[in-house]
Amino acid sequence: TLSPELVIKKAEPLTATFSERLEALKAVSEAGFLVSVHIDPIIVYDDFLKDYVEIVEDVLNEIDEKSIFSFSIGTLRLNRDGYKAIKRAGKDAFILRGLIFDDGMYRYEKGVREEIYGKLSDIITKKIDKGKFYICMD
Repeated sequence: TLSPELVIKKAEPLTATFSERLEALKAVSEAGFLVSVHIDPIIVYDDFLKDYVEIVEDVLNEIDEKSIFSFSIGTLRLNRDGYKAIKRAGKDAFILRGLIFDDGMYRYEKGVREEIYGKLSDIITKKIDKGKFYICMD
């Protein structure tokens, strides 16, 4: 799973940086293994789309398309318990910004999700076979 540095710093402390994750992905693919790329959950914040476009482009520039088994994207979605747990903990409040309760879960409005998926899927499917791409659990 790949995330922008801001998300890693705020929500995934003590984990590998984006660069470290990309280097690991590259090493595995160069060793002859197929890789699956997951950019999920996509979290909305100021200028988030620029950050996610950048990581998508970095992956597509560094990993040979033939080495990619699948490539998925998905926006943040939480069940009631997950949402309440984050809210109670008082941590990473930026994660919850913009979520609405919709269809039994907390997630971004449909128009927001469609904008994200449209922008990123256009970039991804220009470089890899469309059959390798999917939107995860929307």
